[in-house]
Amino acid sequence: MKKILACIFVLVISLCLTSCIDKGIQFRVSYDDMNAFGFKNKDNGIQLFSNAYVTSYEQLITLCNDWNNKTYEQSCELSNLEKLLLTYDEEYFKENDIIIIEFDTGNGIISKVEKVDAKDNKIIVTIKQKQKNGFFTTEAFRWIMVIEISKENTNGLSELEVIFK
Repeated sequence: MKKILACIFVLVISLCLTSCIDKGIQFRVSYDDMNAFGFKNKDNGIQLFSNAYVTSYEQLITLCNDWNNKTYEQSCELSNLEKLLLTYDEEYFKENDIIIIEFDTGNGIISKVEKVDAKDNKIIVTIKQKQKNGFFTTEAFRWIMVIEISKENTNGLSELEVIFK
């Protein structure tokens, strides 16, 4: 009987401890693949897109136009990323926001969104990267992630910080 009570006690303590862990803001990664969002022409060359916290449909359209993203131009064939961006409309942004993150990576690295959190006036996205097993070529390419989050968790936040670890 003591063993059974001890097991139940350990189970209850385990459940209590795991429920107390801060899991951050609930999120869904809706796009995670090789791609590029866009670029800007600068006097000294080209500036590549890095990240954005998008809270409205109008902001998404402006972002696409500013970064030479062809999503809203009807004259070209759309990539999977551009097809996804077209699904975000005014109705979607009434209750949700998106975070778009683009970065350089290589074949030998796995990148995964570990956590989305809020601190001070920032949304903090932590991306965990780890080396794959095996041998891989060393070329780098652009990788992009689109993360969906609910406005109820981000109300009033305006800055975005991305942490790679």
